[in-house]
Amino acid sequence: MGGAFAGTDAHLRRAAQARRDRHPRRGLSGQGQETDMLSEQQKKANVRTALILASISLALLIGFVVNMAWMH
Repeated sequence: MGGAFAGTDAHLRRAAQARRDRHPRRGLSGQGQETDMLSEQQKKANVRTALILASISLALLIGFVVNMAWMH
């Protein structure tokens, strides 16, 4: 919704302003490099989540292969 229609509703006005202030490569203006860099704790949490998802995928793949082998 454009800024012309967003004058009456605050949430629409903020969205329209954010769209205008957005930098094409960095996102919203005013966000520095501090927000771009992940903390060490966040990186560890991301790796842990990736490992959990990979292990679930591997377990499903192995189960599928065993099931297909068992059926034949």
